[in-house]
Amino acid sequence: MTQMDNTPVPGRGGKPFTRRKFIATAIGAAAAWGGYSYFFGSQYRAAKADRKVDVLLIGGGIMSATLGVYLKELEPNWTCEVFERLDKVAEESSNGWNNAGTGHSALCELNYTPMDDKGNVHIAQAININENFQISRQFWAHQVRKGVLGNPREFINSTPHMNLVFGQENREFIRKRVEALKASPLFAGMEMTTDPAKIAEWIPIMMEGRKPDEMVTATRSPLGTDVNLGEITRQFYKHLSGNAGVKVTTGHEVRSITRNEDGTWRVSAFDTNDSSRIQTVDARNVFIGAGGAALPLLQLSGIPEAKQYGGFPVGVDGLCADKP
Repeated sequence: MTQMDNTPVPGRGGKPFTRRKFIATAIGAAAAWGGYSYFFGSQYRAAKADRKVDVLLIGGGIMSATLGVYLKELEPNWTCEVFERLDKVAEESSNGWNNAGTGHSALCELNYTPMDDKGNVHIAQAININENFQISRQFWAHQVRKGVLGNPREFINSTPHMNLVFGQENREFIRKRVEALKASPLFAGMEMTTDPAKIAEWIPIMMEGRKPDEMVTATRSPLGTDVNLGEITRQFYKHLSGNAGVKVTTGHEVRSITRNEDGTWRVSAFDTNDSSRIQTVDARNVFIGAGGAALPLLQLSGIPEAKQYGGFPVGVDGLCADKP
């Protein structure tokens, strides 16, 4: 659910932030920087690799797990290795307590429907986001049929997605947004109300203590979902670990990425409890899905594409209901 204050929405027009371009939070990036003190000097490079793999996945979260499952289905003969800094997979951004858990489908994310200077609400990005989420659901359904994932109730459940906004200008934006989204069946069934009593039925806690004359507007979509990415990640890695040619190594932090003369990558991961213990692999392909550490690792690799990415600080106050 999202909530908007009295800041006028029309000013939200223009180019929206691209989540994929901002991959590191300030806290994650700061922690990662501490682990790479020799960034601008000569980084460590092992004289030789302990082994060779077709694909190396850095980070034990949902991104690496998903790609690993894809690759084992498309290229079953490829060898694959995973390096994760923590002692378990799915303990950082993919952990259920560390992300919103909403099925990311633009049902309540207002920034995907910007309004231009002429008051027109644009829904192209919202449709694209929703379509991508439907593809994710299809992929998960496919993995359930294959037996890779278990009971869907373990990781995805129906949860209405809602918006709550305040003031006249935001009400008009929401009205235009709902009207525009009716053009797509992906947003069918979305309700809008300005009735405080109705809103109180939907979200009683958020309406407690509000003044009767406060102007509030809410939307509710019955198509929303709650997704436990951590559970999906753990089940994916359980499946991958049972495959020949797959090795998952936890408790090891990647601190060196250098290019070999043949175009492969030499990657060294240090034991987080004993930095004298180092594992080194030569990989034909490397995927970095390391959350806040992804940015410094990209920079460590020296590839020019790393210059296109940046980080920004994110903070959140989370509330947990024992009796939802």
